Order: sequence, then C-alpha cells, then structure tokens
Amino acid sequence: MELYAILCSQAFDAGYRLVSDASALWQAFEIAHHKANLPGQLAIPMESFARAVEIVLKDSEVKDDPGYRPDPPLWAHAVRHSGYVQSRHATGRVLVAA
Repeated sequence: MELYAILCSQAFDAGYRLVSDASALWQAFEIAHHKANLPGQLAIPMESFARAVEIVLKDSEVKDDPGYRPDPPLWAHAVRHSGYVQSRHATGRVLVAA
C-alpha cells in the first residue's frame, strides 16, 4: 500500500496518487539545479528525492481532503529543503579536488 494512502486517505480514496506529480517534482529539481548553477545534467540522489517526498507527505497529511493535491510551490519548497543543492555542491568540490 502506498504511504500516501495512509497519510492522506481522503485524497487517495478520491483517486490522487503521488505518481501524478512526478513531472512537478522533476521540474522542481530542474529549477533548483539551474538556479544553483550546478554543473552537468540533473541527477537526483535517492536521499534528496526521498527527503523531498517526505516533506510533501508530512505537509499533506494535515491538509488531507478528497480534493487535496500538493501544489507546485509545495514541491519547490520540498526540493529546497531536501539537501539536493547542498549535496551537489559538496560532491562537486570533492570531485574537483580529486
């Protein structure tokens, strides 16, 4: 069972699935990647991806209703707080120094 079904049972029962927002999440990571002027193509570490989804799930749980859907600003907020940019900067410095 999808975790969203447990935390947001009303939205889930009304047909919403997290996969419906895959493009919104990807776009939020793309925007963060370009805004931070990160080198190379977008590659999302699983830890950053999971953290972003966790942030959205926690926020969504308190807003649950049959018509609820996470909006793009929430996905952007989640990506900003997922550690993605910080992780890429740290990794970039290590790779450049090696």
